[in-house]
Amino acid sequence: MTPDKIKNKLESFITKYQGKLGTFNGSLVIYDFIEFINNDPTIEALIKDQYLYVKSQKEIILKMTDNELDDHLSNKVAFDPENPDTWPGKDVFTKEHNMACSIMKDSEPFSQTELGLPICLAYLDMIHEAVSMAKIEIQNNSDKSEKITEVIKEISTTSLPFKFKDKNDEKSLSLVLPMFCIYCLGIVNSYIFNELEKSEFLKGNQPVLSISFDKENSILYIRGQEIKITLKNDKPIDHYILEAIFAKSDLTEQTDFVEIAEDTIKEDYNGNWQRFRNACDNLNQKITKATDNKIPDFITYTTGKTGWCKINQKYL
Repeated sequence: MTPDKIKNKLESFITKYQGKLGTFNGSLVIYDFIEFINNDPTIEALIKDQYLYVKSQKEIILKMTDNELDDHLSNKVAFDPENPDTWPGKDVFTKEHNMACSIMKDSEPFSQTELGLPICLAYLDMIHEAVSMAKIEIQNNSDKSEKITEVIKEISTTSLPFKFKDKNDEKSLSLVLPMFCIYCLGIVNSYIFNELEKSEFLKGNQPVLSISFDKENSILYIRGQEIKITLKNDKPIDHYILEAIFAKSDLTEQTDFVEIAEDTIKEDYNGNWQRFRNACDNLNQKITKATDNKIPDFITYTTGKTGWCKINQKYL
């Protein structure tokens, strides 16, 4: 399945779930979602490490006693976003809990996907397991099927109380868990989409040289993508850096700053390595912007009078 078809399929699960919000059939959509990401080879490879971590956290839950589970899932205390002590499940996913505490303390920007992905994936996977058990018990005509079905129905209707402050007035609100499921589906999809895009970009599927440089038109090609280095007749130093690098038969070789100055630009070097370092930084910035931050480190370099630069090995 192509990346575009994978994306369309994943997006369709959110649409289907929204149409069955708060119903038993909504849980069946989540079951199909987890089945899909577990059985598609491309997605399975992208999310394998995340699943291993989620599995380790679920093992902690399985070792809990009934009383510990009751406390773990208790909604007696309203969830306060500003008070980590009220957050449910802080003994599980401790790394994410500590990360959230640090973010709140220092008011630092953060990635919702990085913080929430393991928790969201675990929650969806638990719904998948509950539905799987129900399917098996129903097929076996077991008395357990009714109990499992009740658990799934509870998942569809349960709400999580939490409170927040609005203009110094404390208010309470309930988050219905099916709405949290939509959030979870979105977080997991976002992670997969991003990993797919990075993988496809670096893999390259077009029948062209993986990396080349058109010095006449000052255009760098990376995996088929065209990056214009200069729009002017007077070429900047970053153009000459690429010209000197691509003049070599072996692109893994380093190119000395003095070599770029005297052999390519045709001027005295005079030990002025700073201007070449700045040019390397400018070049990396152009490539970073053109590739939507997928290639932030195309050129590596050293500084000083014997400074040099070369293409980062991982892009060759």
